[in-house]
Amino acid sequence: MHVIDRLLVPESDDGTCPGYNTPCGRPVVSAGLCLRCRLVSQVDRDRIEQEWQQGLAEAVAAASAEESSPVWQAPF
Repeated sequence: MHVIDRLLVPESDDGTCPGYNTPCGRPVVSAGLCLRCRLVSQVDRDRIEQEWQQGLAEAVAAASAEESSPVWQAPF
């Protein structure tokens, strides 16, 4: 399941695509966007999710390494 299930795209009154990051003007096909803008938005979403998963994995690895390091007792 994707983190972002629904795109927040402003509706246009004339049935044209408002664009994703840039104005478009093509006919709307799916989810308020034309096919080109929909594909660009999905690629962008997938990139963001991959970066988030990578950051999460790095944080878990760092926390695991911190937990496994020996705890030194005070000499007194």
